[in-house]
Amino acid sequence: MPRALYAAVEPVHLRSSFDVLFAIARDQLGLDVLRSGIVLYFNKDRSRCKLLFHDGSGFVILYKRLDRGHFARLASVSPDSNVCACCGATMVDIGEETREIVERQPVRYQRTTTHRHKLACNQCKGSGVVIALPEDPPASGAGPVGTSL
Repeated sequence: MPRALYAAVEPVHLRSSFDVLFAIARDQLGLDVLRSGIVLYFNKDRSRCKLLFHDGSGFVILYKRLDRGHFARLASVSPDSNVCACCGATMVDIGEETREIVERQPVRYQRTTTHRHKLACNQCKGSGVVIALPEDPPASGAGPVGTSL
């Protein structure tokens, strides 16, 4: 089953543990990593990255350090953009992803609902589906990158 890939736009100190990376995904991206897919983190100079996901029995971290060079910046999609990054064709709206988070706080409960449009390009066969940035992002500088089919 394909999983969505989300990336933290702000650099992360990669000595961070499972719990810290999980908290960043929850607080900055508004994600529940147990159900959300894969979260990608980069260090400040983009020479290293970590992937965090849940495999059904526990959290997994994959760590990559480049011998030389840097990882390329990931392109995010805004809700207003419907142009395919691969071929420039107009993408069609194929649905919407809705995620609801209920948090228990000391005195009250808070529910956050996030809507993201799903777009697909009819011209590109290999590009898959792109999930747009949320219309009301939970935090600045963070958002989903996309999924593949």
